[in-house]
Amino acid sequence: MLENKRTNNTRQLIGIESIKECCLQTTEGVKIAFIIISPINLNVLSDDIIQSKIKNLSEAVIDIGSLEFLCINSAQSYESNKRFLSHQIMKERNEEVKEIDRYDIEFLDDIQVHMATSREFLIVLRFKPNESLQQVSSALNKSRQILTQNNFSVQIANMAGIKRMLAIYFEQNIYEEEMQNFDGERYSSIVEMKK
Repeated sequence: MLENKRTNNTRQLIGIESIKECCLQTTEGVKIAFIIISPINLNVLSDDIIQSKIKNLSEAVIDIGSLEFLCINSAQSYESNKRFLSHQIMKERNEEVKEIDRYDIEFLDDIQVHMATSREFLIVLRFKPNESLQQVSSALNKSRQILTQNNFSVQIANMAGIKRMLAIYFEQNIYEEEMQNFDGERYSSIVEMKK
């Protein structure tokens, strides 16, 4: 006789209870909110302007208080695909197929070059379990205002933005019109119809 073995879903494994409109809520009740800072191309700025940006960011961090910084890709990574193709080239005996694999690697390299600036810089704010969503929202708006006053282009990550960020991390298709709330959600209607 086979035992039914219950497995944890992704959210349970990483300790996320739910995704709210303005934050993640962990299984311990901690709320984690994100502010997205638009990246700046430092290569085109003078040293004086860069120093000014650093000073402004330092002042904003002091005004906001306890926070964390996070840098993530804002698009999918192709490194594992490139490693796979390189491995295939070593095993392949047909020169034409090897050449096609090399072209595929070059194509993926081109995509990555175009996406080299596709990074997102996030300020992460953590809130205690006893703090309400209204308090979280208020603190986020105050932090956004502080950053804007210090000449940074920012936005508060909403539910869709948080889902997109997690989708990139967990390699879900980020180009879907709507992000899934749970693994396999897109198939749930098909499963229901079969019952």
